Amino acid sequence: MVTLVLLSFHHTPLIDGFLPPLLLSSPSTPLQMVRAPADALADLRSLIADVRTTSVDNQNDGATKETVLKAIGRLTSSASTSDRSPPQEGTFTCLWGSTDLTRTSPFFAAYRRFVGDEAADATFMITDRIPAPLKIVGEAKQTFSDGEMTSEVVVETMAGFARRVMTTRSAVEAFEETATRLRVISTKPEEATAVKSIPFIGEELDKALPRFPSGKFLELQDGGSTVVVDTLYCDNEIWVSQTEAGERFVWERK
Repeated sequence: MVTLVLLSFHHTPLIDGFLPPLLLSSPSTPLQMVRAPADALADLRSLIADVRTTSVDNQNDGATKETVLKAIGRLTSSASTSDRSPPQEGTFTCLWGSTDLTRTSPFFAAYRRFVGDEAADATFMITDRIPAPLKIVGEAKQTFSDGEMTSEVVVETMAGFARRVMTTRSAVEAFEETATRLRVISTKPEEATAVKSIPFIGEELDKALPRFPSGKFLELQDGGSTVVVDTLYCDNEIWVSQTEAGERFVWERK
């Protein structure tokens, strides 16, 4: 039996498309083809662009989710270790997630560690099923700067009457070879429209509301505020991350 192996050389014009194959003899391995990262990345970006043109309800249904996860798998299987170095600076906007985008916040990964998988799953099962317009999750973004990571997720409730940006600030404890170790510090609903709409004092009250010291609360369980975010792929434009629970998110650098 013949195995088809596709070689990929970084930083050469040959990465655009397939390289001439090298045929190797293998008595036990079936015929297979490994795609270059550039091709797998183009496939993933095209797929997500198509998905984002559909309604929000259909962007993460069973079949769509499986298709995107397979595309991510093809990309990560062709990525080298250097393709998995985590981002250290910059702002990224989430294009797609395998679950509710609120879970991009490291607070929820820490919460899972604090209460355990069973209790966390029970909580998320309830919150994830709150239908629109009672709950609408908007833009999710993360910013790495000066040794910190700031997570922001826009959440609207009550048919858009109450809008807030759930902001979690974390210290970067370490950039590892293919992962980032974070320590959650605080969480706060910022730019809350329900608060800012209060006559005369709304704007100042919104600014004055204290951040919840979620890190200290989570540390009631030893190590509870520390989470690890794996990088499955990262280049100058696209970042694919994975939480400790296996939730995957595709990000675009702003």
